[in-house]
Amino acid sequence: MTLPCQKLFNTIGKTPIPVIIDKILYRKKYKVGIIGWWYNLNYGGTMTYYALNQSIQKLGYSVLMIRRSSSEWHMPNDNTIPMRFAKKHYNISRVYTAKDLHWINYSCQAFISGSDQLWNPHLEQYSGPEFFLSFVNSNNLKLSYASSFGNIREVPSKFKEKYQSYLKRLDAISVREDYAVDICKKDFGVNAVQLCDPIFLCDEEDYKKIARESRIKFESNYILNFILDPNKEKIEACRYVKKRLGINTAVNFTDLQQVEERINKFGDDFVYGNAEIEDFVKAYERADFVITDSFHGTCLAIIFNKPFISIANKQRGEKRFISMLNWIQLTKRLIFDVNDIYKRSDLLDEEDFTDANLIIDRSRKKSFEWLRNVLGKIK
Repeated sequence: MTLPCQKLFNTIGKTPIPVIIDKILYRKKYKVGIIGWWYNLNYGGTMTYYALNQSIQKLGYSVLMIRRSSSEWHMPNDNTIPMRFAKKHYNISRVYTAKDLHWINYSCQAFISGSDQLWNPHLEQYSGPEFFLSFVNSNNLKLSYASSFGNIREVPSKFKEKYQSYLKRLDAISVREDYAVDICKKDFGVNAVQLCDPIFLCDEEDYKKIARESRIKFESNYILNFILDPNKEKIEACRYVKKRLGINTAVNFTDLQQVEERINKFGDDFVYGNAEIEDFVKAYERADFVITDSFHGTCLAIIFNKPFISIANKQRGEKRFISMLNWIQLTKRLIFDVNDIYKRSDLLDEEDFTDANLIIDRSRKKSFEWLRNVLGKIK
C-alpha cells in the first residue's frame, strides 16, 4: 500500500522542497530582488527602501522585496507598522533563513543590497554575509546601492578578511558616504561610486502621495520634533525653539522601538507613538519647522524644503550626517551640542533651498543613470 505522503515524494522525486515551495509561491519571476532592512522598526529606513523600490520600478523592472529572518527560528512580525506599509506597496517574498536564502536565485535575475548601514561592522549581528550578497550565484547580477559602513574610523581586520571576497564578487558597487569610497578602495581593494541615499530618488510629489493616505488632521502652524533618542536637554530645546518662533503647537514623533520608554522622556508633551508611515510623512509635509536627531529625518526635511535643525546623533553615527550635509551644502543646519540652539539665532532663520534642490536633482539623475546602466546588464 502506498501512503499519500509516499505518492507526494514519488512525484517530486529529487527536487528540493524549498524549490517546490518557491515555484508554487513565486511562479512569477522578478527582474530584481532587494535585500536589506526594509521591514525594520524604523521610519527613515522604511522610507529609503520605499524610494529604492519605486525607483527601480520606474526604470521598468519588476521588484521582489526579500524577507530574511534574523535567526533560524525567528519569524518577523507580520503586523508591525513597516510591514503594514510594505504590504500595500511591495511584492514580498516568503521568509528565508540564512541556510535556504540561496533558493531565491530561482526567482530573481538581479539582486541589490542596500541602502542604509548594512555594512557597518558594529551592526554585523543584524546583517552578515547575506547583505554582501553571499547567497547569489554567479549567473545573477549583484550590486549594492548606496550601502553604508556607518560611523567607522577603521575597518576591523576580521571584518575585512570575512567580507572582502564577497565585495569582490559584486558586479557594481555604490556607497552612500564620500569616505566609504576610500574604505572600499583602501581596505577591500574594490572600486565604488558615491550615490545619493535612495530617499532622494523620490521627489516631494512622490511623498505627498503617501501623505494623502493619512487620516490624521494636523493643526496648521506647528513645529515637528522627530527625536529618536529623546532626553531632557533635547526636549527643552525643542520647547525653546517653538516659543522663539511664536508657534503654539508641536507635533512629536520618536523611534518605533522601545516606544513607551521614549515617549516618557517627552514629559507632558503629546507624542504620536506608533503612528503609521503615512501619518509620519504627512507630519513632515505640513510642518513649518523641523528639529530632528535622525539622519533620514534630516533628509525628509530637506526634500520638503522645511527649515530645520539637525542634531548630530553620535549614538547612531554622526559622520553620515556630516557627509550628507556637506554634499547638500547645508552644514550650517547641523549642530553637535544641543546648547548651540540657545546660542545661534541663525538656526531659526528661513532657508533658501534653491542650491540644495539643484544638487539633489543632479545627484538623482546621476543615480538613475547608474542604476539604468548596471541593471541593463541583466542576463
